[in-house]
Amino acid sequence: DMFKKSKDEIMDILDLPYWCNTKYIPLLSKDIWNRTSDEIIEILDLPYWDDTSYVHLLTNKIWKNPASKIVSVINIPYFNDPKYPHLQHLLVPSLFDKSVDNITGMIELFIEYKIDGFLKMTVLGKSVDLMRILFEIFTKNDIPLVENGILNNKLFYSKVELKEKLGIDIDKSIAKRKAKKLTNC
Repeated sequence: DMFKKSKDEIMDILDLPYWCNTKYIPLLSKDIWNRTSDEIIEILDLPYWDDTSYVHLLTNKIWKNPASKIVSVINIPYFNDPKYPHLQHLLVPSLFDKSVDNITGMIELFIEYKIDGFLKMTVLGKSVDLMRILFEIFTKNDIPLVENGILNNKLFYSKVELKEKLGIDIDKSIAKRKAKKLTNC
């Protein structure tokens, strides 16, 4: 918050040379005041911002994450692998709101089930373990994961809808999975 910074800290940020470049002006937002001038420099000095593949990620949302997280997300191997160009659409500013483990886990789950072309940002907010359980149940019960060229919307049913409409008790399935893991110790 700007009001929690000293005058010198504010001036350090405002005196940074980046603000002479129109590319960086939109980044002067309320969220920038949650960062120190050193953190701002570290983020803006990342090599990605001169690359057209990544410059669209440079929005005021960038201040919500440290440089290390930005680097970790951008460097998820699937985004730079020529076998997965269809995953590039996931590189949007809100991707930084997700954990690297969840992003990677979800991508790997979709690749495992050979439906990685249907992965959307909305799915990345879901639990990988829950999606894995649903994929297993759907596959076992011949419920398609993809219908009419899109991810089956039944995968996004609430627990109540899963039980009432499909007869799937997700809590029971989770409990069984946990019990199975415990017996494998």
